[in-house]
Amino acid sequence: MLQVKHLVKRYTTKGETITALADVSVDFPEKGMVFLLGKSGSGKSTLLNVAGGLDSPDEGEVIVKGKSSKDFSKSDFDSYRNTYVGFIFQEYNILNELTVAENVALALELQGRERDEALVEKLLSEVDLKGCGGRRPNTLSGGQKQRVAIARALVKDPEIIMADEPTGALDSATGMQVFDTLKKLSAEKLVVVVSHDRGFAEHYADRIIELADGKIVSDVSRSEGESVYVNLTEGERELTVACGAAITEEETQKVVSFLKRHKESVTLTVGEKTAERSRAVFRATDLPPQPREEESGKFIRSAFPFRYALKMGLSWLKFKPVRLIFTTLLAAVAFIVFGVFSTLVTYSPVKLNASTLDDSAFSTGVLQKKGVVHSINEEGEPYDRNFPASPLSSLHFDARDVARLEEKYPEMDFVPVFSFHLDPLDVGFSMGSEGRGFYYSQMDFFNGFAEVDEIRQKTGFALSEGRWPEVATDSACEVAISRTMFEAFCALGFREETGASVLPISSFADLEGRNIFATVGVTRFCLKVVGVVDTEEDFSVYEYLKTASSATDAETSALRELYRYSFASIGIVAEDFYETYQENDLAPSFYRNEQENLQRDWWARNTTSYEEHPEEGILYSFLYTTLRKNRSARCLTLMKFHRTTDEARDIYYFTPYSFTDEIAAGDRTLSQTVPIVAPIAAALAVFSALLLFNFISASINAKRRDVGVLRAVGARGIDVFKIFMVEGFVLTSLCFLLGCCGSLAVCAVANAVLVGKGILAFGFF
Repeated sequence: MLQVKHLVKRYTTKGETITALADVSVDFPEKGMVFLLGKSGSGKSTLLNVAGGLDSPDEGEVIVKGKSSKDFSKSDFDSYRNTYVGFIFQEYNILNELTVAENVALALELQGRERDEALVEKLLSEVDLKGCGGRRPNTLSGGQKQRVAIARALVKDPEIIMADEPTGALDSATGMQVFDTLKKLSAEKLVVVVSHDRGFAEHYADRIIELADGKIVSDVSRSEGESVYVNLTEGERELTVACGAAITEEETQKVVSFLKRHKESVTLTVGEKTAERSRAVFRATDLPPQPREEESGKFIRSAFPFRYALKMGLSWLKFKPVRLIFTTLLAAVAFIVFGVFSTLVTYSPVKLNASTLDDSAFSTGVLQKKGVVHSINEEGEPYDRNFPASPLSSLHFDARDVARLEEKYPEMDFVPVFSFHLDPLDVGFSMGSEGRGFYYSQMDFFNGFAEVDEIRQKTGFALSEGRWPEVATDSACEVAISRTMFEAFCALGFREETGASVLPISSFADLEGRNIFATVGVTRFCLKVVGVVDTEEDFSVYEYLKTASSATDAETSALRELYRYSFASIGIVAEDFYETYQENDLAPSFYRNEQENLQRDWWARNTTSYEEHPEEGILYSFLYTTLRKNRSARCLTLMKFHRTTDEARDIYYFTPYSFTDEIAAGDRTLSQTVPIVAPIAAALAVFSALLLFNFISASINAKRRDVGVLRAVGARGIDVFKIFMVEGFVLTSLCFLLGCCGSLAVCAVANAVLVGKGILAFGFF
């Protein structure tokens, strides 16, 4: 079954090459007990390791069931051990992380078989360990541990048992018990034992192979029934010397061996005279080289249960707990810095603006545009700049702009809103002035006008009172106001002229048909109220201001902005409203001229004009879109416009919300921070990786014995890797969790500091 042919094995230590095996060939029998004897360094353990697949030869081959090691892959050596070999070691080599029963069952489960509790218990009983299956190895004596190792070797019923100095750490009585057990097993299996004790070898061996300097110097087999003169009779703890015997040199060695084996007190007696008795002797093995048998072996690849990998991986984390804590904390700090840096790098002003708008009380998206001016600085270098932020500096959308945007973003349903001036158009002259409070006083203006068809087609707003506007002439321009403005009239009342008495408004009938005035400077727009539209706005977050006795400027400004950039501030008019006012010169000429002058100034100063003619038709000040539909998607699309430039047309888009300026200020702070944090984060990332790698490497070195045990039992490299993968995963996950929590805490503190200092209105991270 097992043959080794012309084995050569070399080791290199400190530049010196040592030949451990030099052209060794052995044909092992199918069964029986074979001892490998020799002094330290003779090569006996190396021969056992190579024959057992724990090591691979540099030259020659190991033949198992007709299959040569020359055809083995790396995993085939593992599978060979897993299938055919049971190992027993001098130092027991049982796994402390597992119970006695788990140590025994492991060898069985590595073959992919179910854990057989009955079989495990039976084997433990056979080695005098009945009832010890649940005990930990550290509660056992040396002899008990060795018997666990024997049970582990036997549980998978291997055809070969290999024992390396199995009694080296045991007392003589226990050692004899171990050898008695192995001797019984050799009746049906091949048992190969490495030993330095010739006495035990001669007592138990069927064959003794002696090595010196990596070569076989003696190979003898037991021969029974010869008639010899016996001068020595050996008992368990007693040695009897025949009376008057002339002891030979060989018998003298036996006496010395007997005394060495028994560490405790023994008895030497003088017995009868030398007598002729029958005893076993060893003669040179007369066995011709065996032919290579036909290949019949089939290896079983190991199947290491994950629960063992998890159990051992978690247990191995206990290795050097102080170092574990130190490594974890340092790696966590590195993760925190790296996490903060990652947050800074992945920070997107577009997404932050979009999420801020999405989370805000705004229910309307607003888009405006400005021109990009090409200028020359004081050094004579060209540079681009945007128009200043004052309302009069904004450009307007014309019909072509609206058509382009509607074609590219049809899902946005932009509603063009025009205003003869970008400042709000005051309707306060038409509202009662007494007791306005802090709430309704922020809602006494129109921010612009939109045509009725645009509102009906793109918003889905319902008419709740009256009718839609139909007429737009210089004498009768009809308007539908929002329910929010109508509620303001109900709360404050109505007056036809400045200083006139205030008329209470309790229903739409009280306001219907009355003229309200949108005032710019000294010019008034006369508008007849014909309907009320529910624009679905929600100002409840500021409803407390209706009864508040005081309010801060920040509170009232926030409510005014929320109202201004909502459909609640839009007057809904007939289709020809804009043309009517333009043609009849009813729009304030000063502001209309300001618009025209602004456009001409931009065209004149711009060197890359996208059109040769100025804007024509209706000039829209804003594009509105309701955020009641597809809110998140519309917020993101809208903010993709913010602070972006269309270079081909020298257009600069922006959204007018105040929070965008605060985010931009924070963005500038961020741009100064990233170059400082980046190298620190990179260095700490490398440092944390090295820390974790160093800890795992130290753990591997510390657990080298356990790794060797697993490999000897038949586990493959990938099985051992599972354990360190669990260990590394748990450690990395712990560091990652601490890093994430720490990063969130750092970001929260940073946000709080920035917000507290007024750098941000909303958190970055």
